[in-house]
Amino acid sequence: MVGANQHLQGDFSNGDEALSSIYFSSCFLFFRSASLRERLFLVRTLWLYLIIMKFLFFCFSLLEELANGLILVFFFTNSFLSVFPA
Repeated sequence: MVGANQHLQGDFSNGDEALSSIYFSSCFLFFRSASLRERLFLVRTLWLYLIIMKFLFFCFSLLEELANGLILVFFFTNSFLSVFPA
């Protein structure tokens, strides 16, 4: 029952840390053994992925702000029309 209480309290050190350390150590070993061409390909791919993700998040945030602005415009238009009918 102690394990369940630790899990509820957010103590994930038993499994997740081991998986992340195995992942990072395998990446380190791959980058040590990979050729320069393979390393450049992976680094370029990572940078391209990061640039695309930043662009997509930026576009999403702009669309979200536009939607919030339209909601405010319709809200104030409706409230003004209810007070001052046309």
